[in-house]
Amino acid sequence: MVLHHKIIFMDYSCNTEDDHHFSWRIKDNSLAKLRVRFMSKDEQLYLKIHYDDKCSEVWSRSKPNNRIKINQIVVPDFMDLDKLKNKIRMLLVFS
Repeated sequence: MVLHHKIIFMDYSCNTEDDHHFSWRIKDNSLAKLRVRFMSKDEQLYLKIHYDDKCSEVWSRSKPNNRIKINQIVVPDFMDLDKLKNKIRMLLVFS
């Protein structure tokens, strides 16, 4: 994780792998945002959780300007990445 210290927040990010990007933002000693991107040859899936605004967003490479806002926090399960990817896909289809 790389730390980027800004005036009112701190960003941590990991983009050392070709198959994912992970970052989070700390503001006022609390987790404010979390973003994960999964990349493969065929697709890119994005999940951004706004803990400070109590909502989430999902989108894909095929429709980058069509972010789908979900009025709740999507709880990511990082112990099962395939399940998380499927959850993002499902949200994209049914939202």
